[in-house]
Amino acid sequence: MITVKINFRKLVWYFLIGIGFGSLSFVATLWLEGTQSQTVPQITNVIWVSGLIGIISMIFELERPPFFFRLILHFFLVYALVCLMNNLNHYYWPILSFELLGNFMVSYLIIWTIVYFFLTRRLGRINQRLAEKREKQ
Repeated sequence: MITVKINFRKLVWYFLIGIGFGSLSFVATLWLEGTQSQTVPQITNVIWVSGLIGIISMIFELERPPFFFRLILHFFLVYALVCLMNNLNHYYWPILSFELLGNFMVSYLIIWTIVYFFLTRRLGRINQRLAEKREKQ
């Protein structure tokens, strides 16, 4: 049985990180598609759905199930939320359209590349500090 201890501060942090990535993705999409305007409800939907995507990313804090399973689950949950946001914002892209899925996959890979880069840098700094502590002992 997997027990999960929820840290409220971490939950808020993931929510805000999700908003950051979602907002950047949204602005990039609007810019690439040449969209002239959005309504306040559309922007609000993007913000809260992006925050939920951030919270879903907490799945990677778990030790189990295996990473690949968590990655696949995360992919499909995020895709479902993107489809929900598209429906709420009246974009009406078919859920299984190649264009939506292709755009989503490219965005997902770009975001994962950025996250991987920052994660490896952070882990490198942590390992360096640990090595420095060992040298002092």
